[in-house]
Amino acid sequence: MKKNRAVVKVMQPKQDQESIASLMKSLLLKVGEDPDREGLVRTPERAEKAFRFLTSGYETDVQSIVNGALFSRGKSDGMVVVKDIEFFSLCEHHLLPFYGKMHVSYLPKAKVIALSKIPRIVDAFARRLQIKHQAGLK
Repeated sequence: MKKNRAVVKVMQPKQDQESIASLMKSLLLKVGEDPDREGLVRTPERAEKAFRFLTSGYETDVQSIVNGALFSRGKSDGMVVVKDIEFFSLCEHHLLPFYGKMHVSYLPKAKVIALSKIPRIVDAFARRLQIKHQAGLK
């Protein structure tokens, strides 16, 4: 059986915009660093790649994560709970990382989602800029 995996697309720069790497090189200059010194030569490109990964949630298709894994509810009347989902994100005010654990619960109506999909959905939304106390409200 073929496993379908969600695809995380890393955002590519728009044609009319400067690359993040060139902006990072300018930032290094602004703080008094030499972006051409040995330890920093490839830092702007690495930083761009990292930032695109950390914000890849904007390009993640949640429908491809779910991938049809919705099932008829059956006879259960209880709440569905997935606890201790680890996540990391970036603060939209300072662009600094934060992390934590999240709990997701819902009362199913006609359908339930495969439990393994819930942490993947959390990850997709966590990889967007946000403020800490709203990370679980998406």
